[in-house]
Amino acid sequence: MGERQRQSDVIASIERSVTAIGRLLADFEPSIEGDRIEFRVLGSVFDSMEDHPLASFMREQKVRFADQWPIANWVAEVSVSKLADLAEERDGAPYLAPTWVSGENFIEMLIRDETPIRSIRGRRYKNPLIHAWPSPEGEVEVLVGPASPSLILRMLKGFDENSLSYLEERDFWLDATRIYGWLRNQESKQEFTIEEHARVSAIRLLKVAATENLISLRVESKKPIGIENMREIASRFRASAAYEASVVYEPVDRLRDSVRRRPPAFFRGLDADAAEASKGVFRLPGEVLRYSPVSVDTEHAERYLRGVSAADTFTAFMSFYHLIEFSFKSTWIRFCQRQVEDAGLTWTCPSSDAKVASREAERNLGLRRDSLKFTERGALKQVLHQSVNLAEILADLNSLLPGSADYFATRQPPFASVPTVDFTGDGNDIVESLTNRIYGVRCAITHSKEGEDRYTPYLHDEDLGKEVPLVRLVAEQILFSI
Repeated sequence: MGERQRQSDVIASIERSVTAIGRLLADFEPSIEGDRIEFRVLGSVFDSMEDHPLASFMREQKVRFADQWPIANWVAEVSVSKLADLAEERDGAPYLAPTWVSGENFIEMLIRDETPIRSIRGRRYKNPLIHAWPSPEGEVEVLVGPASPSLILRMLKGFDENSLSYLEERDFWLDATRIYGWLRNQESKQEFTIEEHARVSAIRLLKVAATENLISLRVESKKPIGIENMREIASRFRASAAYEASVVYEPVDRLRDSVRRRPPAFFRGLDADAAEASKGVFRLPGEVLRYSPVSVDTEHAERYLRGVSAADTFTAFMSFYHLIEFSFKSTWIRFCQRQVEDAGLTWTCPSSDAKVASREAERNLGLRRDSLKFTERGALKQVLHQSVNLAEILADLNSLLPGSADYFATRQPPFASVPTVDFTGDGNDIVESLTNRIYGVRCAITHSKEGEDRYTPYLHDEDLGKEVPLVRLVAEQILFSI
């Protein structure tokens, strides 16, 4: 981008910022003197813009909040240079959604708290929580807390002002009535009189207007490491927070996505006492996270987060199953390699294709065709053999669903003919029954064939929810293996 184009973009961004702040403060004709821009707070409500729809709305607000309405003549000010600095941050990555901002060494995103456990959901962030986070590019800081002014301004620019629900949508994130109360409080502290003149920072009022819904996740590095690297770090951090604290931070890509979804059925009834008694999975955010999944793939992190925060049990089960399924081919190839080596032969698989590996292993071992046939069920069994600690599965089950170990040992879901799983038995028997249980449920919810086991949405949601902790714990051991 040339310097002339950059300057043009910054000027355009400043103009949009002035319009957005003016609408929030109800001054549609701010004054500009040199480097300073002044907004008369509520200044356009009763004068030249009387017919503006927003002015009519504000008059109604004055009646509703008469006891909180400012009595002084407030002027909010900001410098053009300050808006220019914010514009440089705000438009650092123009292809990002209006809920993201970036700069040379940071990225910030609007997030929504999708934590499924009610007792720790919706934490208020008066000050940001700061986490030191290792990455291949060096240590960075991850901050969770109130959104920055640059993100607030980018959001304001993203609202559709022609929408009938414009004010309702905006006020979910930025509530102008909070400004009235804050100004009135300042007047009381300083004993202002009616019509007295007073000044305040326009940027300060943006922060005042921010509701508890307006929280962000920000990644900062000491040196430039690239936007994509910082996005990957954000995903890995979110996955680790979900694993260790069951706290789910979901990026908000559209400003209208403001309604929290219903948590899945399998989390109902989980209380704070059970959480505190667990192995640390439910620790509250703000403590030092033990895991630093530097090697966790971003796609896997997002699948895991979708599973933890899923609004329905089908999505939860399949999200975790997809994490287990990812390594089926490589796990099966290792299994074939081990079969040949255990026979005292030296062999290196010539292909990354699991079916080719099976045929080559059969040939080297002198077995009949399909003796080592690659199947999804067989691959799942090998993943459980190679990557899962059964003792930890048993110890952790009650962290997600109290009494679930007894449930798996004695009961089956009504929509699938699957075996029970007795975690106190022989290891090979446990793996066999665990494989058949997970795979049987997967087939019943994935397929819908006449005359076969099948899951019915809504009817079997709660029953399916009881199966989710099992696949979640298996997926977590694979994803967060240390």
